[in-house]
Amino acid sequence: MCLKRRLRITLAVSICLLGMIVFAPAASAQRMFGPTIDPLAMPPAGGNVFGFRTTVELAAESSVMYLPVSISIQSQGTVTADRNLVFRFETVPGGQVPSSNGLVVDVPVVLSQGMRKTSLVRFLPKWSLGRSVSVSVLENGKALPGYTGQFSSVLSTNFRSPFSLMSSELEYNVVLIRDLAKVDTPADALFLRAAGTRLTPAELGVDWRSYQRFDVMAMSVATLKQVQQMETVFAAMRAWVLQGGTLVIFDADKFSAAFQLANFSDWPEASADLQLRDALRNFLPNQTIIPGVPYGDQAMEPVLESIASQMMVRQVGAGQMVVVKQDSFLSPAQVLALMKRTAGYRVSPLLRRGVDPLLGNRRFFEWMIPGVAQPPVYTFIGLLTVFVILVGPIAYRRTTKLGRGYLMFAIAPILALLTTVAMFGYGIVADGFGTAARVRQLTWVDGASGDAAERVRGTYFAGIRPGDGLRFAADAEVFPFQEGIGVSWRDSLELSPSVLGTVEMRSDEQRFSSSFLPSRQQRQFITQLPRPGIGFLQLTPAEEGMTSPTVTNGFEFTLRDVVIRDQEGKTWRIQNLSPGQSMPGSPLTARAASKILGQMYNAFVPRAEVREQSDRRSRSRREIYDVLSTINNQVDRSTDMTKGQFESWLQRQMQTLGELPSSHFVATADLSQDVLAVEECEVTASVRYVFGTLR
Repeated sequence: MCLKRRLRITLAVSICLLGMIVFAPAASAQRMFGPTIDPLAMPPAGGNVFGFRTTVELAAESSVMYLPVSISIQSQGTVTADRNLVFRFETVPGGQVPSSNGLVVDVPVVLSQGMRKTSLVRFLPKWSLGRSVSVSVLENGKALPGYTGQFSSVLSTNFRSPFSLMSSELEYNVVLIRDLAKVDTPADALFLRAAGTRLTPAELGVDWRSYQRFDVMAMSVATLKQVQQMETVFAAMRAWVLQGGTLVIFDADKFSAAFQLANFSDWPEASADLQLRDALRNFLPNQTIIPGVPYGDQAMEPVLESIASQMMVRQVGAGQMVVVKQDSFLSPAQVLALMKRTAGYRVSPLLRRGVDPLLGNRRFFEWMIPGVAQPPVYTFIGLLTVFVILVGPIAYRRTTKLGRGYLMFAIAPILALLTTVAMFGYGIVADGFGTAARVRQLTWVDGASGDAAERVRGTYFAGIRPGDGLRFAADAEVFPFQEGIGVSWRDSLELSPSVLGTVEMRSDEQRFSSSFLPSRQQRQFITQLPRPGIGFLQLTPAEEGMTSPTVTNGFEFTLRDVVIRDQEGKTWRIQNLSPGQSMPGSPLTARAASKILGQMYNAFVPRAEVREQSDRRSRSRREIYDVLSTINNQVDRSTDMTKGQFESWLQRQMQTLGELPSSHFVATADLSQDVLAVEECEVTASVRYVFGTLR
């Protein structure tokens, strides 16, 4: 029997044995944003109608995410004048936990003159666990009678762990994109079981956040061609992959053709084959793929060689793309089973983002604004010293000489009051009355398309809270980075219900009320968003008579310091490369490149102050104080992904390894002004890293 046939049979048997673990039953939902809570109709039957009826559908997701909501409005007649409506969504105290993370989210909707009906989909920030949300409709700032309702869902009574309400963080969530009109063959059955959700291309979303509940999206080359024809859907899918999603493509004729079809960067296949074999060795220890062939035996090498020759795994941005050839002996179901084995941290959206809005963690203190919201110790010591001198040697001695020592009963309190006022006033004036910001902008570029994904970590301090609040991009995910001050999950359940503030979800921006940035407190936010068509860095090989390649800046901003590693593994450096400018690269030895990369990273390395650990942590080791670390330990102990994929890649390549992958670059640049959540603020100790693949 030939090796290929034997591999197919034995792999099918071994994967079937894993079926109880790998495959989840198919979900009943056929909508892109998943199962929904029963639609809410307003006003209810028999209620007074104020010119229109509306239906609201909310995704039935319990975990932390941007929650999709669908709003449909049917006018009772022709609208004679514009009606400005606001759909208000409020977290229900006791219906979500922790209840201290309550939000009010407003969605403006205009029912234009002459319109009979309208509908829209918005994504609402959700920073707590649970599904209970109240809904009301306002017009001209007043609630319309009868236009209220509530999405209610019973919370799990098992609050000992947050994972009872966020199981998706530990599950392998696969969506299969296929034509549901296709007649299934017996060979399709196992594959269909492997996909938790099945959708047609027509059911895919046009917003990248609608894909965030999935870990893997699988489809054939033929289906990918259909999706490519749907411009907005294709762009959303690619943005999701660049932000950390995994795209699996089957039935490919050539690897390079599949990457070109998806419009992602491609580089020599030899390096990708090696990457796949390394992944199998790292993530499949002590596994027997073929009965009788133990892991590590030389007979395992032909198996690895066969898999690597017919399956390609390639990192694209923070995500990855997997391509399987037409003649592969691995069935689609077997590929997904293998992907589950190697998924690691990729099963968790929270780990991919690197932020937990529930409890936060002590990594909050790694990115503080220096010199603000801190007691001016030396100044206070100076004022107290002056107070002691005035009260003691000067006032007391002076009044005693004059024979009026009793005046000290008046002088001492007055001097104490003046000193206190001086200390208080200095504390306010020293920090100022404006807004300060410290921003870490990470832009991960795919060189083939010029598209990028971006993660922005911004810390803000306001002497007086800004009246206009904070503004973020309309298509961004925004999560607060909470201070981790030793509060456990159990402790958080005992906090009093409260509303953090109001978020207005406009078509062009997200506007957070000023309550999210209280006066004289540092607040931190993590933002992730797509950057389509941002630009590229092109490396042109050296022409005849030249010793260095030419580097062209295809971005619309200056790159301050650039380190490049070409396909041959040679490293080059360029400084102060203006938009559209081309310059020859300066060669670097491996040692020099490692030193420069380390310096570029360490100049703005997130570093926390030394702080005492809370004694609560030692009293109960079973308590959860850090959700990200807990998830990381459960899904992938071999990799620390608590900082998110963007930051982890930078730290590993620039600081730990001191070496870039082939056909990659890293550069520093000035911040883009559109990432500042407050328009007029003083930016300090900030950085922008631009990195990714070359064109």
